[in-house]
Order: sequence, then structure tokens, then C-alpha cells
Amino acid sequence: MKKDTQALRGENIGEVDYIKHKEYWHASKNKYDIMQGKKHLNVYDAGMDTLVNDKTIGSTDFRRICQLFTSINDDNEICTRKHGTIIPVSTKEDIMKIVGITSAKTWRDNFWPMIRKRRIVLTMIYDNMTNDDKSMRFIVNPLYTMRSRGISPQVYKLFYQELDKILPKAAIKDLRILSGMTAEAEDREKKRAEIYEARRNAPVYNGQQALELFAQHLMEDADNPRIYALNEAGRHGMHVTNPTLDKDLYFTSNTPAVYKGDTNPCNEDITQFRAWYLDFDAGRGEDGRYYNLDEVLEHKKMFVSIINALPAPTAVNETRNGFHVYWACENVTTEAEWKEAEDALLDAVQIADTACRNCARLMRVPSSMWCKDGYDQFRTRLLFYRDITYTADQLKKETFFHSFSAAACVTRYQERYPQTKKTAKKTPTVMQVKATSEEQQARLNAIRNLSLDTFDVPDQTTHVGNALDYIKCHANLAEFLLISSPISFCDIFHDDRHPSASIYDNGERPDRYYCSSTTSPVDDKGWTIVDCVVALAHCSVRQALRYLCQVYNVSACKEMAA
Repeated sequence: MKKDTQALRGENIGEVDYIKHKEYWHASKNKYDIMQGKKHLNVYDAGMDTLVNDKTIGSTDFRRICQLFTSINDDNEICTRKHGTIIPVSTKEDIMKIVGITSAKTWRDNFWPMIRKRRIVLTMIYDNMTNDDKSMRFIVNPLYTMRSRGISPQVYKLFYQELDKILPKAAIKDLRILSGMTAEAEDREKKRAEIYEARRNAPVYNGQQALELFAQHLMEDADNPRIYALNEAGRHGMHVTNPTLDKDLYFTSNTPAVYKGDTNPCNEDITQFRAWYLDFDAGRGEDGRYYNLDEVLEHKKMFVSIINALPAPTAVNETRNGFHVYWACENVTTEAEWKEAEDALLDAVQIADTACRNCARLMRVPSSMWCKDGYDQFRTRLLFYRDITYTADQLKKETFFHSFSAAACVTRYQERYPQTKKTAKKTPTVMQVKATSEEQQARLNAIRNLSLDTFDVPDQTTHVGNALDYIKCHANLAEFLLISSPISFCDIFHDDRHPSASIYDNGERPDRYYCSSTTSPVDDKGWTIVDCVVALAHCSVRQALRYLCQVYNVSACKEMAA
């Protein structure tokens, strides 16, 4: 495979302003000497100091990271030896062998997110000039270690956020010219606006056209789709037979084999998987109100950049506060298979609504009306549609290939709107709990008082080694809180007029309580059953655990891990 030498060297090499007439750019090596000619300057001192002092990195992970540092070539690419030849690795399996990880789960859930979040290692995509394939490389941040004195413009472009903090201004100026970033920075806002305007000028589909297009891959039946509306209590789940597009309407892309009355299905009911989806939402301001349409428009322009950096979607439905983006499924037969690809999308786009992650999620019908008290109505619209489908493996692979480009767009969005998502919320001192029935109100009052009233305590004691882990993983959070419809309901932790909360069943892992409203105290990671008791009873974690041990009649040698 040959690299695109012209792209790596930059198109404006002649414009580089060399310092003191010394040529720091070495064309034959495709390197720029970021050491600035000083023999004793280690650019990576700052990075290594940060890594050594990071107490959240365990000794095993630190050893694995150091193993990666000793496996790089002069281009800072992680390499391995095959048949006596040193070659750059291109798959996660190769890196897992280098660091001694045998569990895919350990790589996916722990090690890879840890090194990527700290930007220790990032991926770079090279186009193969001989065919249409793309090859991936894993690049170590020069801030941590280097084998040579210089870096390529492309590596600088990958890690410029960190390098700009420690490099001299002259070096930054040179590298930005070499990598073509000067022109990119000037054109970025203009290009983003042009992309959004092109979407705004796309063909306008009327209600029936949108339903017909959605029906090809995303809905059950175009002629008689199963549509849901809000009931009198303002909750989702009321099936309507003759819907009008002049009010809030919802549908499920993924459908069950048999419907249970007029209620919307649960995750375990889904047998037909038609689409994955992401919900891009501008959120609310500090006053708790949705942004006005002019402000939302600025958010949407940046959302479009993120969407364009992802695998090509099947459809995009514009809502009042953002977009619903869909990728049609092909040959997906199990919830686990569907969830892996959905989690990959959410991992790549960390500003997307984390509550929109269950396969039975209700989504807005295109061309229906967005209606909220105190706001002008907004008609959703199908911006564009493409006849494209993905298998779960295809979408995961494509998402991984696009993850760097998407992450860069997400970073720009977060830099501009650092508080748009629920990142800095804290549990309020006084919490107003809203219940939807007398039975549930009694249950919530019992929890607030750490009382066993309303609970059927098991007669037989369960003896376990770690009560905290056992209760978090085995307790059914929806049953504990008496939530009858865990897929979508009004949040019990704030005054919620429209359903914004959900309880996500994580299988053998702890159930988690999520809320998409920015006024809810529930954070982006979601709350476990212990967190919910702490919030309701205003008690410590230890008190909450002892109470839960009484509720479930659990006994342990150690009630709580240190």
C-alpha cells in the first residue's frame, strides 16, 4: 500500500516560514522537526507526567499503555512483527495481542475507551491508491512518546489540540500550513452553513410521501401504520387508528410479532428490527426553556456536520430541536445484535440523547406536529431519504471507520456549546417527586422514609459475597419504583409534563434510570437503584444499601465494597 505523499506533505510547502532560515521540514522523511533543533527538549514530558500522575489508570492498564509506546515506528504508528517484518497494525485484534488482552469485552468497554478518551491513541484512515479499500492505522500521541525528532503533517492534524499547547508559535504556523489547516479553518463555518442550507432546500415531502418512504425500510405498513399519541395524562403509548398530522404522533421502527392491546411494545417484545437511530437535540437553556428557533438553527448547522461525518443514513427527520437520524437494518434478528450497533453509534456521537437507545423507542412521525405548552408548534419534516441498508457488522465497521471524523465534529460542538447536555447537573437539595398513581405514591413515600411498607419482603434470606453488586445487578428497578411502562414515562424526579424518562434493562448488568430532560437531576450516565434511593431518601450510599438489603432480604459478609 502506498500513502498519498502529496496529501501527507501538504500542498503549500513553499509557504512555510522557516525559523532563522533553518529548514525544519525534511521532505525526504516527510517530517517536521518539532524539537526545534534543541537536543534536550522532550516534547512528551508533559504528556508522560500527566499519565504517571493519573490515579484513575490502574497498574495493569499503565503496563499495557507502555507496551504500546514501545511498539511504534518512526511515524508513531503502532506496529507488530509478522514473518520477520515489522508492519503497522490495522485491527483491534492486533493491538489486543500486543497488550495481552484476550477479552473483547475488556477491550470494548474498558481499555479502548480509556486510551481514546485521553487521546493517547487515535485512528487514522489511509486511502489505498490501488483500489477503493481503506486502511486504518493506530497512532500514538506524540505528546506521550516519539521515536524520531519529527512528525508528519497528518499526525499533527490528528493531535494538534494537545501539541499547540506546548509548541512554539513558529512551529504551529509552519505545521498548519503544511497540513492545510489554515484554509480549512477559514472555510469550516462557511461549508457548514452551505451544507445546512442545501438540506433546507431539499424536496419537501408531504405527509403521505414521507410515510411511504419510511415504510420501505423504517415502518411496518405505509397504508395502515401503527401510530401512537399522547394520552390525557400526557404519556406516550395510546394507539390511534385515524391519526391526524396536526398533533404529536409517534411510531416504532422495530415491531413485535404480536401487539398487546393498545399499548406500545417493550424491548423484549421486539422481533422485527428495521432501524437504528440517534436523536440530536439542542436541549434547553439555563432557564429550563427550549432555545428559540434562531438559536436552535445554529445548533442544527453543527449537527449536520456531525451527521455528514457518520455512515450515510437512510433518513433524517427534522424536529423542532434537532434531528432524528435512521440507519435501516438488514438481517438483524436479535436484540443483542441490534444493541451492539446502536451502542457503537452512541459511542461515536457522545452528544446524542442517551435515552434514545432501546429497540422499542417511540420516534416522531415525519410531517407530524411538535406541540409543547408555551411554544409555537413546529411541523417535523423528512429532510432526505436514501435507499440504503446495513447489517449490524457493516454499520459497526463503518461507524468505527468514521469515528475520528465524527469525534472531531463533536468536539467542536462541545467547545461551542459546553453546557447543552446534562453534564453539570447536581441533585437538588429539595427534590419534588411526582407520582402517577396512589399506589406508586405510596411506594415512593415508603422509599423516602426507608420503610418496608408496600414491599413484599422475601421469606428466604439470600446470602451473597457482595451485597452492592448483587442488588444492583439483580434488582428490577421498574418494579422497585412501580413504573408500569419503563420504556417511556414522566420523570419522577422533576415536574415532567411530557414523558422524558426511561429505565434501560441492561441484562446481567445493573438497570439504569435515564431522563432526557435538562431539568432532571439524573445525569448522562443514568442512575442505578442505589442512586435512586439516595436521591429519594436523601441518605448516604451505605444507608441506601442497608435498606435495599432489607427490601430484598439479602445478607452479606461485606455490605459494601471499600
